[in-house]
Amino acid sequence: MPTRTIATGHWARRLAVALLAAWGCWLAVVTCSNATNALAASGAIARPAFASSNYELIESTTATYHPSHAAVWALFLAVIAWEACAAVLYLRAALWARRSAVPTDDELAARARAVDAAALAALFGMGLFAAFMLADEICIAYSLQAGHMRALAAQGVSWLVVRAALRD
Repeated sequence: MPTRTIATGHWARRLAVALLAAWGCWLAVVTCSNATNALAASGAIARPAFASSNYELIESTTATYHPSHAAVWALFLAVIAWEACAAVLYLRAALWARRSAVPTDDELAARARAVDAAALAALFGMGLFAAFMLADEICIAYSLQAGHMRALAAQGVSWLVVRAALRD
């Protein structure tokens, strides 16, 4: 059985940082495109190319239940807030994981903080897509469910890799 080296643990922690930062950056871009969509849908700005169409998607997906205009807005703004929180938490976790990759006197405590930060980020990120899957089922929007399942699964796998790398 091969022995682990310091370099192996170092590169594993760098992988954890990269995964956490990638999820944080992706969610930040999604948040920005949804916020731009919200501004365009409200009439505050002309619709730019960067705007998502997720407001309209929520509107059409929930139409079966005839929600009020305010309810659709509330759902969309809740999604944007959740995505923003998840993005910030992933980026925060990436910073903690980066700090844990630097040898210090209190390396175990730094790794524990990084694992805790990554767990919270994964909870918010995976929770978002679990909520989307539930909404897909409630709204009979099966065509959307596969994408949400893939994002949930990818974040779950990323979490397992990050946890293993930070505990290495």
